[in-house]
Amino acid sequence: DTTSAIIIGTPVHSAGAYALNSFLSNQKEIQDIYPYCKLVLAVPEYEQDFIKTIEALVQLCHLKSEIIAYSVQKPSYASNRIWNIVSARNAIRSYFLNNTTAGKLLFLDSDMTFDPRIISILESNMHNNSALFSGYYLRDGRLGLAGAGCLMMDRKVMELSLIHI
Repeated sequence: DTTSAIIIGTPVHSAGAYALNSFLSNQKEIQDIYPYCKLVLAVPEYEQDFIKTIEALVQLCHLKSEIIAYSVQKPSYASNRIWNIVSARNAIRSYFLNNTTAGKLLFLDSDMTFDPRIISILESNMHNNSALFSGYYLRDGRLGLAGAGCLMMDRKVMELSLIHI
């Protein structure tokens, strides 16, 4: 049933890939539990050498995956890296809507690892909601609620969304 499939979407770029090996190993643990999920990595199109590196790494990990190259869509007034993340997530959203029939999209950051049961943990807490965001503990013990390092959304909300994330 493809509606029960889940796309795990992850923006990644070479400068922020310091935990990529751990992340990919963790993705293998997740896929071993949830064989119906697929990892989609969005990489800036100008990083062709890095794309080749990632292709080799996902093969070594035996991951069901797709690597998509995206162009950074940044307004002329913008000056920070957030637009890279926005462009990557928009590329993943477009891939999810136009190339799959998966029922859910789960954004995970590549500099984090997750409980291998993350999908059932999130699904069991979604109840009748269309999206669920998970915070994380910061080094100083406070709860971090910024970003979207662990965000699950169902297809319905992504199809109805008039704005890009």
